[in-house]
Amino acid sequence: MKTGLKIFLPILFALSLRAEEIRHETLFNGAEAQGWFRTGASLVSPQYPARVKSIEIVRAPGNNAAIEVFLTGAKLCEIGSSAASAVIMLDPNPENAVFELRGSAAAPELQSFAAICVDDLLPPPQNVKAIAENTRSIQLSWTKVTGAVGYEVVVRSGGAKVAGVFVAGEKSVKALVELTDDFVELEASVRAVAEDAARTSRESDVVALDMELAPVLCAIPLGRLAGGGTYFQDFSTLPVKSSAPWRNGSTLEGWRAFRNGDAVQTIPPTGGRSTAGGLYAVTNSIKQAFALGALSSQGKSVSFGCVFTNDTARTFIFEEASWTAARFSEAKPSVQNLVFGYAVEENLVEPVRVETFEERSEWTFATSAVSKGISAKPEYAAIRPGEVLYLQWRFTPPDSGSSAIAGISSLTVRFTSASSGLAIRIVAR
Repeated sequence: MKTGLKIFLPILFALSLRAEEIRHETLFNGAEAQGWFRTGASLVSPQYPARVKSIEIVRAPGNNAAIEVFLTGAKLCEIGSSAASAVIMLDPNPENAVFELRGSAAAPELQSFAAICVDDLLPPPQNVKAIAENTRSIQLSWTKVTGAVGYEVVVRSGGAKVAGVFVAGEKSVKALVELTDDFVELEASVRAVAEDAARTSRESDVVALDMELAPVLCAIPLGRLAGGGTYFQDFSTLPVKSSAPWRNGSTLEGWRAFRNGDAVQTIPPTGGRSTAGGLYAVTNSIKQAFALGALSSQGKSVSFGCVFTNDTARTFIFEEASWTAARFSEAKPSVQNLVFGYAVEENLVEPVRVETFEERSEWTFATSAVSKGISAKPEYAAIRPGEVLYLQWRFTPPDSGSSAIAGISSLTVRFTSASSGLAIRIVAR
């Protein structure tokens, strides 16, 4: 008997035969191969995730025992003792295949094993995202897959499928998930569906449908304002006893707040003496909330605003917004700016880019205990059916020195209904 230590490295090949076929070959060289294992009289392969078109088996020299070939527990064929090698065609082409080779008394000894895989599946959709539109609906979106005839969207709760839908069209890359019941551990995935069903992609990465973590964007429906109308907000429902969670869209219906692009998480009450950057519910001497305020610090600006959606069949005109702007700290800060702007979008998006806003008013303040009534009128702002109007107030940090809490109170937004007929707008770019 020969003694000594020998180390054999299994040689793995992945040679492209044609664009849609890949040859995965393992050379045993008298040793165990990576991913393969022996159990009793069997030699078991690793899993081949792509569809397997055929397998090629070559015996080790001197091994003449019959070999039974199994695919995922089902017997495919038997290789007789006189055959040094065999090619086995598989139809249909199995996916996630595991092969087992059984000998009569001991596991077979092989020289090589090759699996010819058909790798022509469509790629799974990428960039799958979930954005909550309100407390009961979530919009899914993904990147289109060239060659797809549509997409299969599957929603699971606790790992079990609870809903599925087919979205037709290569360029149809959105779906709305509406919840009519309470679920736990909701998640979704998407597959690109091919005209040849056998080429349908594997599932995309799973995305969690978390109503608490996803930014919730609710909007104020203009349909409430019959014949045009007015929206008024006095901020009296803001928290006054202790710091509370701030939720975009629901703490104040249709209102949203960000600090340097990140959603604000909390809103503490203050009489105006706080020094930490963030969003505040400003209270008066008898602890009643009357203003929505912000403090910009550490170079981070704070913005907040409200969202209106046209849920009617007619066009609305945004005529004017008016409010009282005030600084509430007694300390004299460096110069700060409060900038108001608006934007009209085709649908709900979050967050709206800063450069999207048409800025219509800027208030610069650097003295203590100041306030000013402000009115802003757009040149022309039509909100057509299905469109959304965003109003935003942005507080920029000072060049140097201290910030002070500033905010707005007694907000009034006035709308009218557009006159009937064709409306034409020409915008210089």
